Amino acid sequence: FEDARASLKRAIYLDHNFVLAYFALANLSVRLGKIAEARKHFGNTTEILSKYKPDEIIPESEGITAKRFSEMINAFYLKGLQ
Repeated sequence: FEDARASLKRAIYLDHNFVLAYFALANLSVRLGKIAEARKHFGNTTEILSKYKPDEIIPESEGITAKRFSEMINAFYLKGLQ
């Protein structure tokens, strides 16, 4: 997990708007039981997503739109972390 975490942080360092890296880091934080950290990363994810148009495809997402990705985060992750 630590290698994955370090790799994701490097990806974010290289591209501060790489939304999927923040999302993956949030999921990893949940798995490690670091809920406060997960909330922070999900917050970064949603903040970056807010800059996209709803029908815009998220880079590297295999065709997922910003609206759909936001809905997924809200439905599955943010509600479970409250």
